[in-house]
Amino acid sequence: MSTNNQVTVDSVQMDEKAPQVESLHLEHSLNAGLSYEDANFLHQFPTRDHDKAFRKVDWRLMPMLMSLYLIANLDRYAACGTVTFAVIANCFSANLGNAKIEGLEKDLGMKGTDYNLANMLFFVPYILLEIPANTILMRFRRPSQWIGFIVTSWGIVMTCTGFVNNFTGLMICRLLLGVFE
Repeated sequence: MSTNNQVTVDSVQMDEKAPQVESLHLEHSLNAGLSYEDANFLHQFPTRDHDKAFRKVDWRLMPMLMSLYLIANLDRYAACGTVTFAVIANCFSANLGNAKIEGLEKDLGMKGTDYNLANMLFFVPYILLEIPANTILMRFRRPSQWIGFIVTSWGIVMTCTGFVNNFTGLMICRLLLGVFE
């Protein structure tokens, strides 16, 4: 082992009696960026306790997440009236459709395809930054820090969207919403 507490897979001595599957599990954990202590703890954690912990998280977390997704989708579809594929695609852009119905185009002086451009601009960074965002997430020791940053940033941008006075401001907010989404 090196002196700076960086442990590589090559420097870890595996117990010859341990099954090959378990040693691969430890090597995989070390390659995933865990410290040696965390990887060793995960390696020695009993499968029964692991399953019990996952079941506990599933039963406590999943109902809440399902409720949140249900409410979010009801909110999106309620604003759109008749649900068709094209309407669903437009409504997935954080209820820009509601604002259009309430006079967004007139208030911001939008003409022609400005609404479609604002709607589309959200999806460009949303699609392009999905993989880099997950890569950044893996670099954090605690994912809650990254997720907290993204949620807070998204909330700030969403709030600022309400104070937009022109089309350029709307485009900037839509772009940033796509980044933080």
